[in-house]
Amino acid sequence: MVILFGNFLGKEDQWNTDMHKTFIDKNQILKLFKDFDFIYFHEQKFYKDSLVIKNKYWHIFELIAKKKI
Repeated sequence: MVILFGNFLGKEDQWNTDMHKTFIDKNQILKLFKDFDFIYFHEQKFYKDSLVIKNKYWHIFELIAKKKI
């Protein structure tokens, strides 16, 4: 059994101009994990301090997925 836990930065995240990071949208995640069943999938958009930016805008996807047999 393969279980994956992941956090991904969404394309609306404030850091989306940083060429050293990768950003993804919901359709890309669904396509990437087409061979998985989602146990948990949640998209969030909110403001919160990061270590380097006060009141940063976050766009994240959190997921737990199980590989289909």
